[in-house]
Amino acid sequence: MATYPYAQTAPAAVPAGYQYQAPRPDPDDPLHALAVHGVWVYARRLTPEETRAGHLALILDAAGEQEALKHFIDRAWQLYPEGPARLLRFAADAPDWFRRQVGSQFGRFYPGHPPVVRNLAVFTARLLAALREELP
Repeated sequence: MATYPYAQTAPAAVPAGYQYQAPRPDPDDPLHALAVHGVWVYARRLTPEETRAGHLALILDAAGEQEALKHFIDRAWQLYPEGPARLLRFAADAPDWFRRQVGSQFGRFYPGHPPVVRNLAVFTARLLAALREELP
């Protein structure tokens, strides 16, 4: 059975139906700073309204990260005629800006409270590799 872990980013009433609350991640875990009020695990994906109301961010698993990578690549082709090549130039010219943009773009792909990846630096490296694979 699939489970969906959500990091609670601020105090709020969480939607009913959670399976259990996991403790806050350890301080050395990249999610520690985000999951300030623990991790709530559900048997279903919450609606955008539920994630907003509960200040809950879905923690993407490997399949969710793959879906997010596809969103980024599709968006590159929608925005720029040269597609991924343009994003790779952005990443090379302004790497810090590019990493911040990757984190902020999740809100465009997912309505409600945007999901998070366990390690944004690792996700960004995977994104760059995926963008390179799209080049002719």
